[in-house]
Order: sequence, then structure tokens, then C-alpha cells
Amino acid sequence: MDARQRVAWREADRILDGLLDLPPERRAAALAATTLDADVRALAQRLLAAHDCRSGPLEAAPALELALADAGDALKDRRLGRWRLLEQIGRGGMAVVHRAVSAEAPVGQQAAVKVLTLGALAGGGRERFLREQQLLSRLRHPGIVPLYDAGVAEDGTPWLAMALIDGKRIDTWCEQRRLEIEQRVDLALHVADALAHAHRSLVIHRDIKPSNVLVDDDGHAQLLDFGIARLDDEQEAERTATALRALTPEYAAPEQFLGAPPSTAMDVYGLGALLYRILTGQSPRPQGLHGIDTQTLPPSRAVQRDPEWPSPTRRLWVRRLRGDLDTVVMKALARQPEQRYASVEALAEDLRRWRGRHPVRARPQSRRYRAGRFAARHRLGVTAAALLALTLAAGIAGTLWQAHQARQQAALAQAAQQRTAQALARSNAIRDFLFELFRTTAPGKPREQLPTTAELLTAAVEQLPERFRNDPETEAEFLAAIAEVYYQRDLPEHVELRRRLLQLRTPQRLRQPAAYATAQADLAHSLASADASDQEESQRLFAEAIAQLERSAPDSTELAHAYRQRTTLHMHRGDGAARLGDSERAWDILAGRDEVSERERFFAVAAVAAGHHQAGGYAKSLGFYDQAIDLGRRVFGREHVHPATLTLNRSGALSHLGRFAEAEAGLLASLADYERIFDKPRGYMLAAWRELELLHYRQGRYEQALQARDQWDRLLHEAEPDNREEQAKSRLWRARNLVRLGRVAEAEALLRAATPVLQVDGGSGARNRLMAASSSLRLACDRALPTGLPEIREQALALAREMNGQDLVHAAEAHAVVGYCALRDGDPRQALLHLQRAAALHAALPQGDAAEVAEHLLWRGQALTALGDAGQARATWDQAQHLLQSADLQAHPVSAQLRRAMR
Repeated sequence: MDARQRVAWREADRILDGLLDLPPERRAAALAATTLDADVRALAQRLLAAHDCRSGPLEAAPALELALADAGDALKDRRLGRWRLLEQIGRGGMAVVHRAVSAEAPVGQQAAVKVLTLGALAGGGRERFLREQQLLSRLRHPGIVPLYDAGVAEDGTPWLAMALIDGKRIDTWCEQRRLEIEQRVDLALHVADALAHAHRSLVIHRDIKPSNVLVDDDGHAQLLDFGIARLDDEQEAERTATALRALTPEYAAPEQFLGAPPSTAMDVYGLGALLYRILTGQSPRPQGLHGIDTQTLPPSRAVQRDPEWPSPTRRLWVRRLRGDLDTVVMKALARQPEQRYASVEALAEDLRRWRGRHPVRARPQSRRYRAGRFAARHRLGVTAAALLALTLAAGIAGTLWQAHQARQQAALAQAAQQRTAQALARSNAIRDFLFELFRTTAPGKPREQLPTTAELLTAAVEQLPERFRNDPETEAEFLAAIAEVYYQRDLPEHVELRRRLLQLRTPQRLRQPAAYATAQADLAHSLASADASDQEESQRLFAEAIAQLERSAPDSTELAHAYRQRTTLHMHRGDGAARLGDSERAWDILAGRDEVSERERFFAVAAVAAGHHQAGGYAKSLGFYDQAIDLGRRVFGREHVHPATLTLNRSGALSHLGRFAEAEAGLLASLADYERIFDKPRGYMLAAWRELELLHYRQGRYEQALQARDQWDRLLHEAEPDNREEQAKSRLWRARNLVRLGRVAEAEALLRAATPVLQVDGGSGARNRLMAASSSLRLACDRALPTGLPEIREQALALAREMNGQDLVHAAEAHAVVGYCALRDGDPRQALLHLQRAAALHAALPQGDAAEVAEHLLWRGQALTALGDAGQARATWDQAQHLLQSADLQAHPVSAQLRRAMR
């Protein structure tokens, strides 16, 4: 039988499996409805016909065409060797399994007898099958179900008698008992040990799948079906029927589909596939896809995309799988055998290393990575809160690691040992505190009543001063970690915690100036992030901290950290130039240092990209965005909020540059990532829909802009239903789109509702008030409503002057709309004056705002026409048309208005 025939038989047997799940009267019609190769269809029809034959499979059909009956009585009471078959206990397309009892010594011994579909297909096959089973029966391992004996019936059908195990499939066992990841990995290690024993005996399994691993009531995993495995015997070219047994497409190694010779690499893949299943609930290859090019998602991404997982469990599971376990599983599932682990033992070793929080061999052994694993081994994993707190205590972990390294250097041995002792003492103190905290907070409570992370952190904050009253250094380390937790969770308490931290550092101001200055910078950053009213205090603290660091620790990572922290203040103040300056200073310090981690580089490069972006250097920002996104994906993974947000910001820069198609693709990709990352609306998602709305607005696609605004409103309602300020801003943006669509009554109602709230909006509210005034002014001019028009016009001009150096787009818009109104009032000279003021700002606007500029030029041409200067008007309109063509905006509504004006 050649390779093509083997593939046809496998496919026919798979089709039979599906047909047997249907009622008998529907099987023929279902087979007729399939689109199959003629040879495969013929084989499937023969197998189905043989299955429907009730005369008994051992007497009725040749072995090659044998289909085993699904009727439980077909083989009952038959005798195979010393075994009398009892009831059927299992069936697949390739075999049926019966409970059996021995009729000879030892009389009464029970077994599971598997009767196979495929028998001796080639000359010498019968003898080889029996010889293999004799050798396989010698496998003795607690993780391998014993093979008692085997034989071949008179019609050529092979059978196997194995120990009868009362157990459940490994995936069913895991799900019913809701096992943790570590327990599932432990079961996979049991299977690995069994496979390693088999490989040492030159036996290859080749069909590792959940149904072939049973777990008994004591939690011991045992591997089935070694009785139809392959011997690793390359000296004998003849292949027996066991080589033709059906593989399981969802779990088979890619080379098995190509008929490759058996190898231990197939079992490495199979074990990886089994591990993938019990960790994710999915097979690594979708069912029915037999090709070797099917893409396999890393386990964390598979879980993240699976809607069947409850959200809280999914988030925790994804976090635990991401990183080392993803790497280990994907290496085992590598498409090319040479890219997998060299042996099952090597795979098991990495799983044990993960289990013990040691660095896994599958990942590059960078110092940062080894340090992280070293720190992880010293965590007390009692709760997620304890893990989180200890993980964030990066200073402690880093000190331990640096001390450990330095101790190896003879010149610094004594100092390193002292630092190690101090750091270890702090680490042990925190560990003991966390353990005691959890024990006193949750004494004897069942799992569902354990305290939340927030409750544990609150208790820790309250007890810290008393617990560490004689150890301010340890208290400071722990307080800094908890403050970072609060900051990451956007909880306002992080400001007060960092005030406490600064007070703890005050006595060390002269002895440890860098530590004190860093605490100052952290507090300033918290103030800048939490409340716009604290900007002056934030600015003062930053100035003092940075001045101190520039004196005491120039070119230090602490100084770079402070520079980067201050960019938050500049961002909220709308000072793009200052933001860019500080981000570049931080990057200048870190860029040339080999010891700087990729994580630090990521944040530094991302800050430079954001600085160029806010300063209007959109083209310059792209290269830094690309570099930061690449770093972010390496550090955090492809589906993490940091690279997703940078992709969003990069898309915003592309939109400013008029590269709308690229921008839209990036925005949609960011939204898709956020949908996978978050289980509820977050500010990131709102920002993405806002950018998408602005993208459509710039292209004149106002209906699509309104649809994006609808999505924004929906998310805001889910996240913050009582946020009046954001609701007012949303009404403003919706009104701007409606004005463009001519739906003036709706727009007017929205602006009337939004304006009172926007008038008291602080921070960036000036821009929103300017936009509201411009929109209201244009609406009033279009509707020829003189009431209040002078007041609105003066407000718009005043705000435009205020925003002249900060928001050129809306400042130019305000001047242009005043000119537009003057034109509507029949005063072309006054119109031209204001339109020229708008034109003075046009040179600084990016290409993405080409339609806005073109509209202003349209009005300017109309004013020139009214003044009798037709030639200059034509030149102005030509300029506007060229702008739209260059930005590929010929479909913009302004383009149609230009064509009408130029007739």
C-alpha cells in the first residue's frame, strides 16, 4: 500500500467516524452529500456497508474492509485468545473495546480488549504485529497501562488485551475538578515520564491524545494504547498494519500527515498537544484541518479568544500562561521536528523548571529574565495580591539579583554579601508579613470567601507603620510597591501613599539623595496624573527632584526615570515641546547602556514617540513608535495593552499625516486587541473609537464618524454612566458631525445641552469651549440667527487667541468660521481679514487636515470673488483642489463644493 492509499484509508475512516454519530437512516444521504475524492468516497462506502453487516466482524469481512459494529452484542461472548468478551465499553472508527474476562489462568482476570479495524495488510504483517506486541508487553511503568497479550483472529483482525482502568479522560478530569495550572502541568509530567520510559525501550507511541490518557480516582495519569505503538526500528523497512492506523488530526505531528518514519519528535509534539488541550480546553489544530500549515495560537491567546471562559478566570489564566508556558508549549509544537525539544525528557525538564520558577531553557537566558525567575522563586504564592505585591517590589528583587551576581566577584565579595543579607532580610520580612496578613484576614475561610486584592492591600497599608516601625527601609520598599499597584489600577489613593513614602525618605535626604529625589518624582507624577489642580505642586516637586539628581546622580537611571515621569505633567499642560525635551533627555541617558533592560528601553522610546507626536512631529514619531511597538511585543507579548496603545497612537500620527488607510487599519487592529485584552470598557477603547471618528471626520465621512461616536457613547455608558463632562464632550463632537450633515436642529439641541457643562470644564476645556463656540457660530450663521451672534463670535476669537500656540487646527477653524459668517453677512472685506488670519496658521497644519484648509480656501476664494478679484479667487481654489488631490480626498464634500464654485 503506497502513501496515497494510506492517506485515503485514514480519510475514509475519519468520515466513517462522523457517519456513525448519525442515525442509521441518515448515514447514506450524509455520505452522498459530502465533497470527497472518488477513491475516498468508495472506501467510505465500503466501510459503511461493512459496518451495517450484522453477521459479526470476525467472520464476515476481510480485515482491510472491516468496519466494527456499533451494536454492543456484535462481539459479546466471542473468544479471542484466553479472553471472553463481555459488553462493549468503547468504540471509534478504527476499533471497538470490550470488557473481557480471562477463561484461562489466571481465571477471572479482567481486561479491556481492543479489536482493531486494520489487520495484516502486507506480507509478514501478522508475524511482525505479534512480535511487536510481545516486545511491547514488556513495558513496565506506573504511568503505562499494561499490555497483557495480543493476537490476530482467523480473519486477520488484530486484537489487544490491556489492563482495565477505571478512570476518566485527562481533560475531563481537569475540568470537572477545576484544577489549577500547576496541577495540570503535574499530570502532563506523569505522562512525560511514561513516554520517556517507552523511548528508552525504543518504543514510540505516535497517538497521544486526551482519550488515550486516563486519570484514576487517586489522580494518577496512565497512558493507553502502547499496544499499537511503533518500535523505533529503522533497520526493518517493512511496515505493518500498526503503521496504518488512523492518526488523530487535531493532535498528530505535521510530519505524520506526510507518512514520515516514526520518531520520538512525534511524541514530543503529541505531549505538547496534550498539554495545550488541558491548559486551554482546545486542541492545537482545529478539528478537521489536516494540513500542516494550520496556524496554532499560543495557549494564552487561545484562552483569551475563547468566549466560553468566564472573564475573571480567563484574565488570570491568560496572565499565568503568557510568557514561559507559552514558550514551552509552542516549542513542543514547532512545525519542524528539529525545532522542537530534542527529547521528551528535555520538555519535562522545562516544565519542571517552570514549576519551580526557574528559567526555562526554551527562552533566551538574559540577565533580566534570570533575575525575574530568581525573584519569582522567593515569592509566597498565597494569593494574587501577595504575588502582585511581591512582583511589583522590583527594587527588592533587583537588589537580590545584583547582590547574588556581585558576590561572585572577588573584589566586591564582602560588600555584595552585606547587600544580599540586607535585601534578603527585607524580602523575608515582607514574606512573613504577607503570610501573617493573609492568615489573620482569612482564617479558615473557604475559597469563595477569601479577601479580595483590594481588601488585602488596604489591610497592608493600615498595618505597615506598626509592623515596620523600626525598619523604615523595608516599609518604604513595600509602600512603593503598593502605591504602584494603586496607580496601575487608577485608584486615587496612590497620591497619599506616595506622600507617605516621601515622608519616610525625608530622614535619608542627605544620606541617600537619589532615593529621596526619586520619591519626590514619583509623588509629582502621581499628582500630575490624578488632579489637574495639583499641577503647580507637581511642577515644584519635579523641579526639586530633577535638580537634586542632576547634582548628585547625573546620567543615572534615576534621573532618566524622573525626566520620563515629568512628561506626564507636560502632557496634561499641553506643552508638547517640553514633553519632547524631557523624553529625549531620558532616552539620551539610557540609549547607550547595555545594562538597561528592554522594559526600560520600551518606556523610554515610547516617551520619545509621544513627545514628537504631541509636539507636532508626526513623521518623526513613526520611527520611534515602530521601535517601541517591537520592544513592547517582545517584552509584554503581542496582545498586551502597551503595544496595542502604541499602535493606536501611531495610527493617530498617520491620520494627521493624511495616511488614512494605514491609520484605519491600525485603529481597527488596536480595537481588536483591546476586545481580547479587556472584559469591560476601558479608556483605551474610548480613545480608539474617538480616533476612528476623527479619521472619518477628516475624510468627510460624517455618517461613519457618527457611527464611531455611537460606539464611544455605548462604551462610556457602560464604564461611567454618570460622567457629565465626558457626556457633554460627546454631544459636542456629535454636533460637529451633524452640522456637516446639515442636521442643524439636532446639532443645535446638543450644543445647547453641552455648552453649560463645557464652560466650567478645567484642564483641556479651553479647546472644547473653542470647538463649541466655532460650531455654535457656524450653526447660527447657517440658520441666519442674529440673536447672541456677536457674543459667540467674540468668545470664539478670544478662545482662538488663547489656543493659538497650543491647538492650531481649532484656532484656525475659529478665525475661518468668523470669516465665513462675515461672508454670509455680506461683508467680504471683513471675511477676507479673518480668513487671512486662518491662512497664517495653515502652514503649521499637517496634511491630514487638508480638507479643513481647503474649505477655508474655498471661503477665501468666495470673498475674493465678491470683491471682484476673479483671478486670485481662481488661484486660491486651484490651491484648495491641489490640496485635496494630494491627500486623496477627491470624494470629500468640500471637493464637490469647489467644483461648483469653479464653474
